[in-house]
Amino acid sequence: MNEQLAEWIEVDDARYNEPVSSEGPGLKGVVIHMSMSPYDVPHQVRGDYRQNSKKFVIDFKYIDSEPVKELPVDQHINAMVGERSGRVYSLIVDVDAMGVRSVEVKIVPEGLKATAARALSSISGALLNRKHSSKPNDSNYTVANKIVSDYWTDLTRELVGAR
Repeated sequence: MNEQLAEWIEVDDARYNEPVSSEGPGLKGVVIHMSMSPYDVPHQVRGDYRQNSKKFVIDFKYIDSEPVKELPVDQHINAMVGERSGRVYSLIVDVDAMGVRSVEVKIVPEGLKATAARALSSISGALLNRKHSSKPNDSNYTVANKIVSDYWTDLTRELVGAR
């Protein structure tokens, strides 16, 4: 059976990569503007309930790509992270194993949103605890978390009627 994946959603990546200015005491009036690498900010995102595997998957797409490795985040969640960059490419939530039997429009998507937020916040620790070859990329996980939160309604549109 060939499942069709959800459409990609364009992310306003400039919104998640605003420069931060700082003027330190030792800088004598020099203002430094810093921002994340545009390669660490996803420019597309999609949420998809995969009927064949009974998993809800949030995918992130970047300017470039790289090989990924699977990283167990907790009992029901895995992340696909870049081998070199540590960027999160996918968050895979096993909704069947979590005991979800039906999708309530208000309850389950909001519960999944909180679960996704916790998982994205836990990736760095999971990488360090497992001595994974990828280095943690905390700024990427923070941005991915904000994107998931801001685009949640669009990401879960397919999930609401899936089960």
